[in-house]
Amino acid sequence: MKKKLKENKLIIIFFLILFLVAIPNFPQINGNIDETLEQNIVLSNFSGYAQFFHNNEVLFSLTNIGITPITYSVEIDHGVACYYPLIPILLTRQLFPDLVSNIWHIYIFMIFFLGVIFFYKTIKLLFNNDKIAIIMTLLYYFSPRIFIDAMHNNKDIALMSLLIITIYYLIKIIKKEKNKDMIIFAIVAAFLSNIKIIGVFFTGILGLEYIIYLLINKKMSKEKVVDIIFVFVLYFLIFMFITPAMWSNGLDIIGYFKYCLLNSTQFSRWAGKILFEGKRYYIYKGSKDILPWYYIPKNISLTLPLIVLFMFVVSIISFLFITIKKIIKKKKLIQSDYHFTSIIIMLIIPLLVCIFSHPVLYNSWRHFYFLYGLILLISSYILNLLWNKKYKNILVILIIISLSCSIYDIKKYGVKNAAYYNILAGTNDISKRYELDYYNITSKDAIEKFIKSNKKIVNKDKKIYLFPMGVPVMNFMYNQTISASFYLSDRVIIVDNEELNDLIKEDKKVYLVSNPVYTFDDLSSYKLIYNYKYKNSSLVKFYLINKDNYKEILKKDSKYHEN
Repeated sequence: MKKKLKENKLIIIFFLILFLVAIPNFPQINGNIDETLEQNIVLSNFSGYAQFFHNNEVLFSLTNIGITPITYSVEIDHGVACYYPLIPILLTRQLFPDLVSNIWHIYIFMIFFLGVIFFYKTIKLLFNNDKIAIIMTLLYYFSPRIFIDAMHNNKDIALMSLLIITIYYLIKIIKKEKNKDMIIFAIVAAFLSNIKIIGVFFTGILGLEYIIYLLINKKMSKEKVVDIIFVFVLYFLIFMFITPAMWSNGLDIIGYFKYCLLNSTQFSRWAGKILFEGKRYYIYKGSKDILPWYYIPKNISLTLPLIVLFMFVVSIISFLFITIKKIIKKKKLIQSDYHFTSIIIMLIIPLLVCIFSHPVLYNSWRHFYFLYGLILLISSYILNLLWNKKYKNILVILIIISLSCSIYDIKKYGVKNAAYYNILAGTNDISKRYELDYYNITSKDAIEKFIKSNKKIVNKDKKIYLFPMGVPVMNFMYNQTISASFYLSDRVIIVDNEELNDLIKEDKKVYLVSNPVYTFDDLSSYKLIYNYKYKNSSLVKFYLINKDNYKEILKKDSKYHEN
């Protein structure tokens, strides 16, 4: 008993240290280009409840700040139920924009961190080995790009975390067969499905695994059938209740699912140019430009630590070889074999659908971050397989080296890890070949570094005028979705086209801010003042605008407004 209490204390300390490691990165994080939109979706769902329950006072007050019920929005294809606890706080964002933005980021990270805890619990449940669980949790946590996204990406990080938690409870149901776990499974699966329609697919695969488990082990009974029906009904009722897009303006379950499914493969609300392998593709619904079928797999392979890729590939090969061998020799499969089969299915089918349906894809593999937890779960297979063999130490040493590199990157580059690529992407300027920081969360840090590194130039003016060019820099700054105290201060002023005209006539210095990946014009002839980089790759560039070039810049900038 004392030994178990000691182990539990050590695990608590372990997770406390992990959380403390993240804290220094929060001040660098600013809101991404979708932050205001995502918060509005939360409030739109609240408005949907108000509409259904005929609370005209709430409905009217939300309408006054531009919030309409979710059923009138094109954003019904992804839910935000796990962010409902933030509704009272979001309603104060006009009064306390800075505070609300910081709470939003911390809350997103807490959802991620909850997923980290349940990832540990899942690995421990699979192998009954604390050391393997700790090692795999460290790999899960310290992936540079995921680590930074976990502080601002509310949709994909939540989907990833809830999928891990749902898998955990399915495994626990099979091992412990407790009704309490079945109820929790239904609740978590409902929230998972609310985020994106693919959550319904994941729930179905895990439910099917449970049924197969009962049939193979001859445990299916009338009581189990009743339990399954109860869990399904509970899951669907909770799913409906937390998804007012289905019913707040009249019950339309079929219409809701049809819309979500269509937008998952034929997304119609985005159009833009994607940089991949040095070539630009103009992507939109119905576009003749089609990204290569390997766009997602290659982006995954270029942005995860190499040790994870190695373990994943070796684990897949080892698992298939050992399982097929068992089947041929008619040996009984153990329960973890069924778990890993389900996980592989949940990973492969979405990738195959993506490859053959050619959906609108952008921002690297961000929409497929839910695969990350599955990749790490599969990767644990080889570590467990070698645990009691002499090759274990070699693998553990490689993992330690990889973790050291990842932790070094996170410590040294901070928010810049939003543009993390591994060595397979090469060492030259990646901004000329692949997408970097689509969400533009490095803008705040870039401007701060620009000011600090150019004190002699900048300090001559009382105010610093910045003119953003290119998507997403332009949208991001104009929407002022970053820390309000920073951008709305008397010091830093974001200017538009008309203001630029006036400032140049007044002989004021204005600096052009550009994300080179998403600025499609050649700006090399302009005077570069500061180049904000991640390793050798340019993330944000600052150019001096003067009387000789400002008209040309305005002409170039007009194209981005048209797009």
